[in-house]
Amino acid sequence: HTNTHTHLSSSPSPLSGFDRLMMILCNTPSIRDVIAFPKTQGGRDLMAQCPSVLPASDYLPYHIVPRT
Repeated sequence: HTNTHTHLSSSPSPLSGFDRLMMILCNTPSIRDVIAFPKTQGGRDLMAQCPSVLPASDYLPYHIVPRT
């Protein structure tokens, strides 16, 4: 079971092939053109503007103390 778990955790998502298939079917030059939730190279989501910095007051209701 350990080998199977290791193999599955290091393999790509089953949907990664779907993105490539859609790229071919849509005749687009880049896979980024067909990815539903694309990210920048830095891992930012431009549509949702995240990750973003929250004001300290947003942490108070959850009793979270942000690191400084």
